[in-house]
Amino acid sequence: MIKTAQPYGAFAKTMLEPQKYPDLRLYPGGPPKPPYDVTGHTLWMLMGVQVDEIEKPFEADLADVTKQDSMLVGMAPARWAYLVGPESNAGFLLVAKLQAAHVPVYRAAAAFESAGRSFAPGTWIVPTSVDATRIVKDVLGTGLHVDGADRPIVVDAYRLKPDTRIGLWRGANNMPGGWLKWTFEQYGFNHRQVSAADFGGDLSSLYDTIVLPDGMTRDAVVRGLDPQRNDKEWAWAYGVGEGGWKKLGDWVRGGGTLVAIGSGVETARDLFDLPIEKALPETSRRGGRGRGAGAATGAAPQPDANRVLRQAFSSPAELDAALRERVIDPTTLFYCPGSLLQNEFNPAHPVAFGMPPAWPVFFESDQAYRLKPGFTIQSEVVARYPKEGKILRSGWLLGEDLLRDQANVVAFRVGKGYVVTMGSQIDFRAQARATYKLLFNAMFHGPSTLVPAAELARVTTATGSR
Repeated sequence: MIKTAQPYGAFAKTMLEPQKYPDLRLYPGGPPKPPYDVTGHTLWMLMGVQVDEIEKPFEADLADVTKQDSMLVGMAPARWAYLVGPESNAGFLLVAKLQAAHVPVYRAAAAFESAGRSFAPGTWIVPTSVDATRIVKDVLGTGLHVDGADRPIVVDAYRLKPDTRIGLWRGANNMPGGWLKWTFEQYGFNHRQVSAADFGGDLSSLYDTIVLPDGMTRDAVVRGLDPQRNDKEWAWAYGVGEGGWKKLGDWVRGGGTLVAIGSGVETARDLFDLPIEKALPETSRRGGRGRGAGAATGAAPQPDANRVLRQAFSSPAELDAALRERVIDPTTLFYCPGSLLQNEFNPAHPVAFGMPPAWPVFFESDQAYRLKPGFTIQSEVVARYPKEGKILRSGWLLGEDLLRDQANVVAFRVGKGYVVTMGSQIDFRAQARATYKLLFNAMFHGPSTLVPAAELARVTTATGSR
């Protein structure tokens, strides 16, 4: 219970209520006036907890909270395996510790029942052992609820690749990558920074999953920092060249997992010709500097100007597109300078394990996508914007209808590998913790292996009896 009738009540109200940002324009009928920073920062939406506003006074027996009480919730005994629901991010703290101790970890591929209780798809299954018991007890202080199973459960499962190796490719001056580095450190993931030098060898000997943060463009990958102008201490951020670009694609097709966030989606789309296309006009971030080559408001350099003009006047459709992209300010069509937008999730999909059916995602001048026919690449929509109803939950949004029924998170099978694209910044500034699971699920699911129920029972029984 947080009362607003107190000295810091206005601050609490500001952090917990949905923001209704005013429709400010540079001039009447003109483009939107850019805000200083983001416009939607409702804390409970970012953190994944439910907050209700009580508008009328009431009487209750309350006590001041002066310190955080222990969150220890206890652990059920287990003779076969420990069961942990997929809803809490703390489950990934547990996974990181288990993998570091070489304890096998599984995830239920579907919902199941055990001892009269129902468990959701994505439930963690940890075979009992001395190490498993010690580590599970160590994580209980986070408030993680742990159930026990005395006998094998009948469900197919995904076996996580032991000690899953994660590469973070953040490039130079990449702030989203810096926040991700900090996040991975807090969770204790087995990760390292992808370096240009890695492309001199076999990528599969170093990484199971590579993450491309927002801002990692094709240019940042291929050209990177110029070795002639940057000391060797920056060698990790040098470009990998066209050869490295091809090697990245070959690594994924050979079984690697690539997770792309925000503008990094365009890098993945370009690399594999993914069967998706942009659904929104491109806008610069908060009306400031564009997001790299190809920004819709940029003028064509010479000698491309003549080519652009010829293309624009080649047909009425091309002229209409050119007017929209180069004459009409795209922010008058669509604008979202940092808001929380409703998404619908498929919690039965491994990338959305633990997510509710609907929850807001953070969106800052990002992109939504339409699926196209793909004859060699299989695609599955994991999260999309609602077809009906309100999309804006907090902040400022113009052009809401352009988002309707468009995809946000999409999973692709590319050869033997796995690619997951996340159009919005589901990890924004280490604040969007409600949607961390989308990223973490993708990182660990891609390299995992599907295990039939019968094999799961045999493997875990043998492991648990040690």
